[in-house]
Amino acid sequence: MNPIKLFFLSILMLLFFSTEGQVTEQAKTMSLGTQNALIVGVPDADERTIERQWKDYLGEYGRVRRNRKAGEYYADDIKIPSISGAGTLDVYSWAKDGQLITFFDMGNGFLSSESHPSDYRNAVVFLNEFKYHVQRYIINEELEEQEDELDDLKDQLERLKKNNDDYHEDIEEAKEAIAEAEANIEQNVIDQKNKKKEIEGQKNVIEEIRNRLENVGKK
Repeated sequence: MNPIKLFFLSILMLLFFSTEGQVTEQAKTMSLGTQNALIVGVPDADERTIERQWKDYLGEYGRVRRNRKAGEYYADDIKIPSISGAGTLDVYSWAKDGQLITFFDMGNGFLSSESHPSDYRNAVVFLNEFKYHVQRYIINEELEEQEDELDDLKDQLERLKKNNDDYHEDIEEAKEAIAEAEANIEQNVIDQKNKKKEIEGQKNVIEEIRNRLENVGKK
């Protein structure tokens, strides 16, 4: 490849990877008209997760409500010291396509890199930290899921061990039963022989009685 083309390709790739996932700004239509929005992508998160986590994250600074008609979350007169200092601001937001779209109403206009450069930089940090917050939440959920799976596997192993113990116990009981049955068989053979002798003796007794019966009156 031409060295010059390779150089520019490297620059483009560097710019792509350095900007991917960062906060951007763009004019968006919201409940108060078209205003400047700060947009941050949240990898691997769906809209519901982003909005729930944003409500918790922003809720640390003030009450977050839902404007169902406008499809927005909003928080009035809240304090985010890193952005508004000692003052208050209003925040409007929603999630879409794996992104959080946020509007910061500073009271003297909506936050932008041009009108509020210092506060804008702090808002970028604030939103990036939210992105990391969601990523930690997702990874923690995955961790808990895998830990639950590990616990299930351990429980299954314990059940297998118990079954193994039961099988050994069954075998020992079966061995005892077999030994007892073998002894019973031997005794049964002896008992049969003795019983046959008793039968022969009884036959002799009966034969003697019959002979006596037949001889009655013959002498």
